[in-house]
Amino acid sequence: MLRPIKETTYKLDRPLFDFPPKLGQGLWRMRFERYLDSVPVPHNSFYKAFSTTPAHGVAYVLGQQEPRSPQQQANLDFGSAWHTAMLEPDNFEPTVALDDTGLSRNSNDYKEWRAKQGDRVILRQKEIDKINYMRDVAYSKPFVREILEAPGHAELTGIYKEPDFPSLWGKVRIDKALDEGYIIDLKSAVSAGRDGFRRAIWNYSYNLQAALYIRAMTVITGYRFRRFAWLVQEKVPPFECRLEGADPGEMDEAQDRLNMMMADLEKCLAENYFPGYREQSGWSDVFPDTDSWDTQAYADLPEDDLPW
Repeated sequence: MLRPIKETTYKLDRPLFDFPPKLGQGLWRMRFERYLDSVPVPHNSFYKAFSTTPAHGVAYVLGQQEPRSPQQQANLDFGSAWHTAMLEPDNFEPTVALDDTGLSRNSNDYKEWRAKQGDRVILRQKEIDKINYMRDVAYSKPFVREILEAPGHAELTGIYKEPDFPSLWGKVRIDKALDEGYIIDLKSAVSAGRDGFRRAIWNYSYNLQAALYIRAMTVITGYRFRRFAWLVQEKVPPFECRLEGADPGEMDEAQDRLNMMMADLEKCLAENYFPGYREQSGWSDVFPDTDSWDTQAYADLPEDDLPW
């Protein structure tokens, strides 16, 4: 039932982030789920939401604190296992458990079996079969094999303090940092074709992610990473792959956007005020060519002839 309307203040009754984080600046090894849940500092997905309005950024953080739905957890588990199979295949069996129980996942017997698996990702056979086939396709391409087997470090969590915005910390999840100074990010997509994936870069703000990752790794390591590229694999047959490099001009623009957002975030945190869209003063904001709502169209009509 409806209750009396409460005023929306755009203020929070508790801190939005945990500054400084318990883990200090550096590169850390941790499972992806822990990266999401246990290091409450800004990251790529937060800045994507914050770029709409600060209120959207708050909504994203608060939504992440809610329990995941079974489908959300299943998607997270599959994506995490696919990354491990591609980047660190030797870690696949220690971190993934096959659910061949035949039990309902709502049953007590299943829950007991699940508890014994600890923090391992749970997959069914058809999901493991799909990961194996995707890996077959990827490794059959020399350029993909060369990237995945090149010297470097995979599945790293980076935590860093912003040098230009000293009250802010951040985190990134690096799929692979090559010793040559390249950052590689694995992405699954409906289309790995240039046109299709360029649309995805725009729709999902992937350039913002790339700029943030290079920024973070430069701060953490003191080494200027030169390039960022996405290794894209289609998530439906035939599971084709392509490498797409981040455009340097678009990266510069993304860095400028990050600087503006970080300045705004510092102000929001200091004032504990996270506004939504700009306030509209009236019809003149919607129809700027008129002084007020256009009542003149009906001004001379008899009252009974008005269209409502």
